[in-house]
Amino acid sequence: MALTGRWAGIRLRWLAPLLVVQAVGSEIIQGTFESSGRDGNAFDAMADLLGSAAGLGAWEYLTRRREHR
Repeated sequence: MALTGRWAGIRLRWLAPLLVVQAVGSEIIQGTFESSGRDGNAFDAMADLLGSAAGLGAWEYLTRRREHR
């Protein structure tokens, strides 16, 4: 979502907080509804945040690489 969000033109100052809310919010929702068969897990939230950081980093790398051509 981070990489595609930047590709869609969403500014980092808006996208980064939204990604944090999504990562934490999804775990809260999973922990709240027992019928989902899943638990809210802090490690899953951290994995989501690391994936978001990796996507944002990939965007920066690709953007800089394209600019240097």
